[in-house]
Amino acid sequence: NNKILSSNNYFISQMFVLKTDVHIANAIRRTALSHVPIYAIHIVTIKENDSIYEDEFITHRLGLIPIICEDSKCSEISINVEGPKMIYSGDIKFSGNSRCCDNDILIIELKENEKLNLIGMTMEGIGKDHSKWSPCCPITYRVLNKNEIELGIETTGSLTPEQVLKSSIKLLIDKLD
Repeated sequence: NNKILSSNNYFISQMFVLKTDVHIANAIRRTALSHVPIYAIHIVTIKENDSIYEDEFITHRLGLIPIICEDSKCSEISINVEGPKMIYSGDIKFSGNSRCCDNDILIIELKENEKLNLIGMTMEGIGKDHSKWSPCCPITYRVLNKNEIELGIETTGSLTPEQVLKSSIKLLIDKLD
């Protein structure tokens, strides 16, 4: 039994009031952070990189961009650009029904005559394995009274707070079975 107290779509955060105790609220919080699966850019092959940025830096930045995957399938990605240009998440080309949550996340800046050409793959994972697969930023809770907990969930945009809450509860129930 819960109700939404507030919602802010820019930060994709919601507050829920749960009729439960602290132990269950904390189990939901921990499950949401580390066991709810999402997609992230995981495998990257850089074909050409004339920029000042190391390949590993670019790969790491790509992995932290929140991805929405509509069809629960891995997607191929590609970037092939020449400078001068600021490369944003909106410049990533996806196969399938995947996309970035926000097209304005800066990846790198290319100077004159610099090129970046790469391909990659999205992959499903969980936050326990790497933070790029955690669907949440902070998850907080506070006790309102003896049987009510206020749970605040802020997501990266890959899933909605309600999806994270429902997935966390389902995962906890499945573990109990």
